[in-house]
Amino acid sequence: MKSGKCLKWSLVLFACLGVTLFTLNPSTVRAASKPIKWVLSTPFGSESYGGKGTAWIIERIKKNSNGQLQIEPYYASSLGYKSPEYLKVFRDGLMDMAELSPPHAMGTEPLFGACILPFTFFSYDDYYDFAQKVLMPNLSEVVEKKWNIKLIGNLMYAQTAFYGQKAITKPEDFKGLKVRVMSPLGRDIYAKLGAQPIYIPFEELYTALQRGVVQAMPNSLTAAADVKVWEVCSNASLIGYVIGTGFMVVNKKSFDALPKNLQDVVLEAGSAYSRHMKEEIKKMGNAALMQYLEHGMTLTKMPPPVLKELRAAAADVWLSWTKKVGPRAEKILKEGGLLIR
Repeated sequence: MKSGKCLKWSLVLFACLGVTLFTLNPSTVRAASKPIKWVLSTPFGSESYGGKGTAWIIERIKKNSNGQLQIEPYYASSLGYKSPEYLKVFRDGLMDMAELSPPHAMGTEPLFGACILPFTFFSYDDYYDFAQKVLMPNLSEVVEKKWNIKLIGNLMYAQTAFYGQKAITKPEDFKGLKVRVMSPLGRDIYAKLGAQPIYIPFEELYTALQRGVVQAMPNSLTAAADVKVWEVCSNASLIGYVIGTGFMVVNKKSFDALPKNLQDVVLEAGSAYSRHMKEEIKKMGNAALMQYLEHGMTLTKMPPPVLKELRAAAADVWLSWTKKVGPRAEKILKEGGLLIR
């Protein structure tokens, strides 16, 4: 009798254990048994500002997840996908994480033009607030459903200067000047000021300045230092506006498949990454200015009347952009306090 009772309770216990094991969340079991591995692609090299930020967030996620989420990076688009293809690659679920460059993405998703509108904010803190409170929420509402992308953090690009053989002291100095531009937005602004805008790829920039194909250019402090601008330009007129922002993004389906504790790790890392990159770009901008001085460049501040003319021309371009892109674009300008007319 006693042995029968033992057998009965053993069967009950075994059944309960069987039900418990069967109903465990499969993702939790997977996380506990072996690490989840993601693939990340970035268009930038490992030693670049963006590349170093990528390494930083990968390490933070690995550490805070106790190694349960490991990310394998492919720098300089070595995974085989080019930056303009990233949106379609995410939509098709072909990679888990990326450093997304809006200038490369806006041809596929025009709303990303909001991230590189010229002459919007003139301090890193102001742009950071704009990116976190306006850009990321508005873009997320579109790209999560349309492109299977979740934005988790942003990396601002450096402040700008206008490089040439002489300082810009008045609006008339732009008249007839052959200016290198990076996008249709910049083209329209400098055309309004009477300049001759010319599109030159970054890879051809140094030679174009050296040979006089273009006479001047606006560019970020860091990008200009990367091409050794002091060898082809003697003056930098400091503009100060923050040239824009990129994003650290994850595949939404990959994110949703994570256990809740790992989702929290990814989101925390994205927020920390945004703050970290803001401080890093400040340091890098200041280091670039020191390089200019060390190599004999003349640094001047662009006078307020010139900045006023540039921003007025830019405001027209912003409005034109909203008309092409639609109501969401206008909403971004309004929430960012950029509808100045």
